[in-house]
Amino acid sequence: MKTGSSKRRISVSWCGSTGVSPVVFVLENKRGRLAHAAFSKYFMSNRDLISHRFSVALLQPQIAPNTGNIARLCVATSTPLHLVRPMGFVLSDRNLKRSAMDYWDRLQLTIHDDDNAYFKSVDRKSWWFFTSKSDRSFWDVKFADGDCLVFGSETHGLPAELLANNSARCVRIPQSPGERCLNLSTAVGVGLFEALRQARS
Repeated sequence: MKTGSSKRRISVSWCGSTGVSPVVFVLENKRGRLAHAAFSKYFMSNRDLISHRFSVALLQPQIAPNTGNIARLCVATSTPLHLVRPMGFVLSDRNLKRSAMDYWDRLQLTIHDDDNAYFKSVDRKSWWFFTSKSDRSFWDVKFADGDCLVFGSETHGLPAELLANNSARCVRIPQSPGERCLNLSTAVGVGLFEALRQARS
């Protein structure tokens, strides 16, 4: 590649609701800056999340750092978090607060004594149950703003009876055959951002 003041012209495209829109910008070799008004405007308008009414529920979470990471995710996405007892830790656990860092004080948190208390507080039609036991990919469902994404414990997942009674609302995150399930905090992040992506489009 030539040095000095020479510039390279690069074509970038992305798919939107109206098709593929090409964008051209200039890369300045010396300073590595991207200089094109259309590209900058697109980037600036798509870097922030839209407002939404999704929520996340963890039924009997067992590992404090996982819940701490999920709490941080929920704050970063303005998503209410529901924790359902019994849990494998106490809310004063230092590992919980360490994972959540300074996000914890800004968390929209609701604690429920048991599964029944949680489900009585939520519209039945709005649940999505994430489980490796489902044959339905979460890519094949349409999430709606206001849906509740429900996840089970790290050790046992969601109760079998709950899954059997709500089979039409059960989904799984695709992964390579024969591999162990994703970490809980990773799974929540994947599920939540897919729901947010659908809501945005």
